[in-house]
Amino acid sequence: MASVPHHFRTGRAAGRHAHNRTAVVLLVLSAVVVLLTLGGLPARASGAEAATSGLTVTKTVHADSAWIDAGRLEVFRLSSTPEADDGAIVVTWALDRSTWFPTWNLLLTSETGLLPPSGFKIGPVSPVEGFAYDLALSVHPETGTIALVVYSLAEGRTLRQQMWQVEPMAAPLVPVGDAGTVTGSYLPVAATWDLTVPLESGSYVAVSLINRTEEVAVRTALGAVAEGEVYLLVDGGGERREVLLGPAAYEMALYPLDVSRLPLGPLTLALQYRVAGEPVWVSPPRQVTVGRVEAAVRQAEPRAEAAVLEVTLELAGDGPLAGLDLRLDAVVSALEWDRSTLSFAETVRSSHRYHLLAGPGAEDGLARVRIPVESEPALWRVELSLASEPAISTQRGNNRILFGPRTQETILTSGAPVPIAASPLAPTRDWESELA
Repeated sequence: MASVPHHFRTGRAAGRHAHNRTAVVLLVLSAVVVLLTLGGLPARASGAEAATSGLTVTKTVHADSAWIDAGRLEVFRLSSTPEADDGAIVVTWALDRSTWFPTWNLLLTSETGLLPPSGFKIGPVSPVEGFAYDLALSVHPETGTIALVVYSLAEGRTLRQQMWQVEPMAAPLVPVGDAGTVTGSYLPVAATWDLTVPLESGSYVAVSLINRTEEVAVRTALGAVAEGEVYLLVDGGGERREVLLGPAAYEMALYPLDVSRLPLGPLTLALQYRVAGEPVWVSPPRQVTVGRVEAAVRQAEPRAEAAVLEVTLELAGDGPLAGLDLRLDAVVSALEWDRSTLSFAETVRSSHRYHLLAGPGAEDGLARVRIPVESEPALWRVELSLASEPAISTQRGNNRILFGPRTQETILTSGAPVPIAASPLAPTRDWESELA
């Protein structure tokens, strides 16, 4: 049997023929070490014969000047009879010159009436000379499901994908001519899926930043699958795991996901479809981030004897933050009056980094830092920024503190002002006369 393009293989085949252009090793599939790469659409394995009836054809198309200049390339051709070519389904990559701006589209037509007279179209999808593309067409005659996807090897992403529903077909289809790699079953090559949270209206919205206090569900639309299970493959936190979501569903399905069991930080996820315990399709990977923490300034007080600004921050996370390095960076700037421009000139004097969860007060939800500040000039500005390792969603309730001898409250660019006592760090210059 001809080799299968790695973007449409399942685990074992992909492990043997992973494309050289891919860059990221994803996950271990079943008992054999499998390489899944960024942009893979694997879909073929020995277990595919156990999948539902149908047909999947995959092919790598190289964009060359010959067919680009001609404005047309026939990619797939299926027949309803093995004895002759009746053009039951034909997929063509064609340039439409009927509009003001010509566009490339993928066209599905039928010479036997399996499709509407106008056929189907997805696009625009413009070939780039010198690029290579993986295309897959999957048909399930019993349900009339048709799926098509085109993936750019050079760009590492899916360009277009679509599923259609037509009347059930009376006979199975067979490939004609150079069909590439043929699999005797329907595979969800154009499946859609995402992570969602519910809205008050009862609908769901897709998310990529996962808050562990929310009810998260995996939403899938696989098409004509009548058996098998769906798994979520998770790579992150130095671990690789497989989460069984449930039985595969023909229509859109929602699978609850316990995100409290996922590691903090950025994760690489992929959806996997198995039949008889064996992978037959794996989606391209996608990136999400699990975890959220917020830090808000609750008190800021200058200390003359120590020449520091004592800042107390209130920390709030969406769950346990064990193993998280939460970093606060403070940049201290002096603001001096420039009489020539009649404005304050800002000069960065120092910068400092604090590990908020490492201090003794972190357990009570508060973090306290002491930021060194000199006694001159009259006005100081401290700008705060928050980051973490692993990287999660970080929010600041406020991020700037402005204070001086006569300042009675901080001036913030975000959040509510925080009361602060007049600074006892008395200046040595007569700044009031300079402002006059």
